[in-house]
Amino acid sequence: MLKDTIHFALLVILQIGIAHGQVITYNYPGDIPEDDNYQVSVNGEAQKVYGTPIAGVVTYGSTGATTVEVVTQFAFEQVVIRPLKLNIQAKIMNDRQVQFTLPADTKVSVEFDHRIYMPLFVFSQKPVSSELATTATIVYETGKRYTIENKRIKTGDRVWVQAGAVLKGTFLMEDVEDVIIFGHGIIDNRDLTREEGYYGLGWMKARNSSVSNLHLIGNPRWSTSYFGCKNIRVNDMRIIGWRRSDDGIDVVGSEDITIENTFVRTKDDCLAIKASEFWYKVPDPEGVPFTVPKTIGCKLVNNVTMKNCTLWNAEWGNAIEIGFETRADTMQSITIENVDIIHVEANGGALTIHNGDRAHITDVLYKDIRIEEAYGYLCHFQVLFSHYSKDKERGSGSNIVMDNIQVVEGAPLNSIITGLDAEHQYKDIKFRGLTIHGKKIKDVKDGNIYTEHAEVIVE
Repeated sequence: MLKDTIHFALLVILQIGIAHGQVITYNYPGDIPEDDNYQVSVNGEAQKVYGTPIAGVVTYGSTGATTVEVVTQFAFEQVVIRPLKLNIQAKIMNDRQVQFTLPADTKVSVEFDHRIYMPLFVFSQKPVSSELATTATIVYETGKRYTIENKRIKTGDRVWVQAGAVLKGTFLMEDVEDVIIFGHGIIDNRDLTREEGYYGLGWMKARNSSVSNLHLIGNPRWSTSYFGCKNIRVNDMRIIGWRRSDDGIDVVGSEDITIENTFVRTKDDCLAIKASEFWYKVPDPEGVPFTVPKTIGCKLVNNVTMKNCTLWNAEWGNAIEIGFETRADTMQSITIENVDIIHVEANGGALTIHNGDRAHITDVLYKDIRIEEAYGYLCHFQVLFSHYSKDKERGSGSNIVMDNIQVVEGAPLNSIITGLDAEHQYKDIKFRGLTIHGKKIKDVKDGNIYTEHAEVIVE
């Protein structure tokens, strides 16, 4: 008993690193990639800037507001801290130094002179609770590197990836329940090929489980995916990608999924809700064949919620996508609420529904969405044939509500809402309180909303 208590105490000290007041500085391995564009201190304590090809990343623990100071290797004139709703004001000390106050448990993008190709992401986060830490059955310790390859997680496992631990590989959860994956460590898969890294976190027919706090960086394909799952909570994740097909979160043929307090910057879709087949990994992980059918994700999508998240969609894809794969009879009860879309860089869309198969998509609510800088489309809803389509029958959509959508700045944004024909339409589509650059939109024409085989009302 005493040995276990001492072991747990050591693990807590290791995961915390060095604490100074409200700041918890993480203890990384000595060979992590570092970004030399920035030097960062928090409450006077120097922080490592984790390097990626598209951003510097600073992440630390805190129990309250902290003072962040950034010294850059380049001169600048302006600083914008997103999301704008936080109203975090940057105090420019000189042309290479800035200071700001960051609330506890906050995720921001710090952008200098609109250098969106190499911003600084700063993430403060609450420490793991001691109650949760004591439940861990698998521990990846701070300051260490691990190659986990394709690690199968079993029913009842509690996986603690401690702050400062750096992993390479994938966690696979097949036909399991009561799994908890947590901790502020990093899974960095930038060196994996597309064949090696199908999923950073792959959940297949998982139930009553959760994942929280992790940093997932550079996954070569879908970063996190949920096929045929039920009652899964995704909380306080930080997903950073720049690779082809690196969707941040894919919910596929699943029910009762909640995604909250999460930051996603990906090259492809940030959130994608689908009904489609599962991609098997070859060879099977740990030599154990999958037992779930390949079509596990081709079924009802029901009760999916994303809330309190920040999204950045880069070179292609969309910020929040339903489709293109919609191989189910019904996809319903989808709620996107209190989300900041800080960038959509290319010609995709902020809110998109691409019904490429047979599903009837209904009861979708987008509420309190702020779009800061986007190109392409505000809403792009279509019933269509696409190169992703497999069903012969086309689908339809109904009861889709956009409530308090604000295009804050950037391009004014048009919308396209088109069914396929008189049988395959979008019906009962409503905009309530739509504003573009502060202007209240009064009707379809005023909002540059093009419709065909669709019933659209602007209130």
